[in-house]
Amino acid sequence: MACSTEIQGQIEVVEGELLPLTAHLDGLMEQFGKEIVPAVQSWMKDEFMRRLEDNAEIVNAGGIRLVRSMKADLDALLERSPQYCAAAVGEPKTWPHRDQFQKRDDYRYASADSFFASAFRTAINNLGQVLSRHGLIRAQSGMANWQRAGGDTYRYTVNAGFDAREYALIDQYSELVNKQKLLQKQLGELRANLAKAQAKELWDRA
Repeated sequence: MACSTEIQGQIEVVEGELLPLTAHLDGLMEQFGKEIVPAVQSWMKDEFMRRLEDNAEIVNAGGIRLVRSMKADLDALLERSPQYCAAAVGEPKTWPHRDQFQKRDDYRYASADSFFASAFRTAINNLGQVLSRHGLIRAQSGMANWQRAGGDTYRYTVNAGFDAREYALIDQYSELVNKQKLLQKQLGELRANLAKAQAKELWDRA
């Protein structure tokens, strides 16, 4: 077995590779929060029109005044969508490549794709409150597209059409996470070997 000094040097090399890699992964997460803004805005506008058409009687009864109010609320929502998208990506401690997340017992994401799809859904869920405010979410028989998630919040319950293939950074993120896992495994083995080497050296000095 190598001496503790040599192993410590190897540890520092691996740690030196992990630091910029983690920073790069952080950057990809932040980039995703910006890249999904146009898709989230487009989805919200399309869904609003679907709900408008499905509730044509309510809309027609309310007239131009109601429609102007709807438009104003939708425009305000779209203007805030960059903030909603950033919030949907979450804090660093919730990101799959972060130690705090990986050590959680309720590890929910089998792949990066599922994390990004969940973030997209969280962003579009903000439309539910606007739809509800204008009576565009009605009780439906069978499976409803929108369900109350508590208070004034709503959750879109069916397939939102998110396609990870449209975002090149997701493949890049997955590849880098795999590299990170290999380095972390290597680091764990080196630290275990360091402890063994230090114990043996103590024995030899005793």
